[in-house]
Amino acid sequence: MKSILLIVTILLVCGFVFLCNRAQKSDLKIGAFSFLVIGMLIGLLGGFQIFWGLDNTKGWNPYGWWLLASFATTVIGGLVGVVIFGKIAKKKAIK
Repeated sequence: MKSILLIVTILLVCGFVFLCNRAQKSDLKIGAFSFLVIGMLIGLLGGFQIFWGLDNTKGWNPYGWWLLASFATTVIGGLVGVVIFGKIAKKKAIK
């Protein structure tokens, strides 16, 4: 299961980079919601992989800290997605 999550996370990161390039170079109307959702998915899957692995190796509470940490990385990922969208929109507005 861990390798499937890793592959999905890598595909999401590649898709996010492609979306950023596409949004920056073309006049395509891509909303902030797309960046938010992809950022949240990357944060969720990345955080889940990191903190689930830490919980399993350290023998901590299997349903406690990794769930909270995955939620925090989901929020941070969404915020990063919106910030990147804002930077791209600002660059397009200057041109």
